[in-house]
Amino acid sequence: MATIRTRKRGRTYSYIFEAGQVNGKRKTVKKGGFKTKEAAYNAGVEAYADLKHGNIGIVSDHITLRTIWITGCMAWRLLTSVRLPSPSTKR
Repeated sequence: MATIRTRKRGRTYSYIFEAGQVNGKRKTVKKGGFKTKEAAYNAGVEAYADLKHGNIGIVSDHITLRTIWITGCMAWRLLTSVRLPSPSTKR
Protein backbone atom coordinates (compact mmCIF):
# COMPACT_ATOMS: atom_id res chain seq x y z
CA MET A 1 0.00 0.00 0.00
CA ALA A 2 1.18 3.52 -0.74
CA THR A 3 2.19 5.83 2.04
CA ILE A 4 -0.58 8.33 2.69
CA ARG A 5 0.88 11.42 4.27
CA THR A 6 -1.09 14.09 6.11
CA ARG A 7 -0.01 17.58 6.98
CA LYS A 8 -1.48 20.68 8.51
CA ARG A 9 -1.90 23.72 6.28
CA GLY A 10 -3.18 26.67 8.25
CA ARG A 11 -6.26 25.52 10.15
CA THR A 12 -7.00 22.49 7.99
CA TYR A 13 -5.33 19.19 7.14
CA SER A 14 -4.57 17.65 3.77
CA TYR A 15 -3.50 14.26 2.43
CA ILE A 16 -1.08 13.35 -0.34
CA PHE A 17 0.10 10.07 -1.86
CA GLU A 18 2.06 9.01 -4.91
CA ALA A 19 -0.12 7.61 -7.70
CA GLY A 20 2.59 6.48 -10.10
CA GLN A 21 4.81 7.74 -12.89
CA VAL A 22 3.88 9.19 -16.27
CA ASN A 23 6.62 10.05 -18.77
CA GLY A 24 9.24 9.62 -16.05
CA LYS A 25 7.62 12.13 -13.69
CA ARG A 26 5.94 11.32 -10.40
CA LYS A 27 2.23 12.01 -10.19
CA THR A 28 0.59 12.63 -6.84
CA VAL A 29 -2.97 12.80 -5.59
CA LYS A 30 -3.65 15.46 -2.98
CA LYS A 31 -6.60 17.18 -1.41
CA GLY A 32 -7.05 19.47 1.55
CA GLY A 33 -9.63 21.22 3.67
CA PHE A 34 -10.23 18.56 6.34
CA LYS A 35 -10.88 19.67 9.90
CA THR A 36 -9.00 16.84 11.59
CA LYS A 37 -5.92 14.80 10.80
CA GLU A 38 -7.94 11.59 11.08
CA ALA A 39 -10.53 12.83 8.56
CA ALA A 40 -7.77 13.71 6.09
CA TYR A 41 -6.14 10.29 6.49
CA ASN A 42 -9.46 8.43 6.06
CA ALA A 43 -10.23 10.42 2.89
CA GLY A 44 -6.74 9.57 1.63
CA VAL A 45 -7.37 5.87 2.21
CA GLU A 46 -10.63 6.08 0.25
CA ALA A 47 -8.93 7.97 -2.61
CA TYR A 48 -6.16 5.37 -2.74
CA ALA A 49 -8.75 2.58 -2.87
CA ASP A 50 -10.51 4.41 -5.74
CA LEU A 51 -7.19 4.65 -7.58
CA LYS A 52 -6.53 0.93 -7.17
CA HIS A 53 -10.05 0.01 -8.35
CA GLY A 54 -9.77 2.25 -11.42
CA ASN A 55 -12.24 4.95 -10.41
CA ILE A 56 -9.58 7.66 -10.74
CA GLY A 57 -6.60 7.45 -13.02
CA ILE A 58 -3.33 9.02 -13.98
CA VAL A 59 -3.60 11.21 -17.03
CA SER A 60 -0.63 12.04 -19.20
CA ASP A 61 -0.04 15.72 -19.97
CA HIS A 62 1.78 14.75 -23.17
CA ILE A 63 -0.37 15.33 -26.27
CA THR A 64 1.10 14.59 -29.67
CA LEU A 65 0.35 16.34 -32.93
CA ARG A 66 -0.98 13.02 -34.25
CA THR A 67 -3.59 12.91 -31.45
CA ILE A 68 -4.75 16.44 -32.25
CA TRP A 69 -4.88 15.67 -35.98
CA ILE A 70 -6.91 12.47 -35.54
CA THR A 71 -9.31 14.14 -33.12
CA GLY A 72 -9.85 17.05 -35.51
CA CYS A 73 -10.40 14.76 -38.51
CA MET A 74 -12.92 12.65 -36.63
CA ALA A 75 -14.81 15.73 -35.48
CA TRP A 76 -14.87 17.10 -39.05
CA ARG A 77 -16.17 13.81 -40.43
CA LEU A 78 -18.88 13.74 -37.80
CA LEU A 79 -19.96 17.30 -38.56
CA THR A 80 -20.02 16.80 -42.32
CA SER A 81 -21.86 13.48 -42.18
CA VAL A 82 -24.77 14.74 -40.11
CA ARG A 83 -27.66 15.94 -42.26
CA LEU A 84 -30.19 18.26 -40.80
CA PRO A 85 -33.83 17.39 -41.42
CA SER A 86 -35.63 19.56 -43.92
CA PRO A 87 -38.33 21.80 -42.50
CA SER A 88 -41.70 20.09 -42.63
CA THR A 89 -44.71 21.85 -44.01
CA LYS A 90 -48.03 21.79 -42.22
CA ARG A 91 -51.08 20.81 -44.23
